[in-house]
Amino acid sequence: MSLESAHLDSETVADRRARGKAAPRTAPRAGQAWWEPGPDRPDPLGALLGQNAIRVQDLLPIRHGRMSASPWT
Repeated sequence: MSLESAHLDSETVADRRARGKAAPRTAPRAGQAWWEPGPDRPDPLGALLGQNAIRVQDLLPIRHGRMSASPWT
């Protein structure tokens, strides 16, 4: 049994509910919308362009067209 599961086993439902109700005070929703990449994060566009160098050049327009259809493709 891990330390975390032992902690949850010893907590009552009321304890967990109180912890949940207190959570917005420690991490308000407005603060969760803000994000800034770390200084060591590689440039995503640079990574994409770097990959293009090793790909079949004739297929790149197809790949880029598929990628522009949706952020999830």
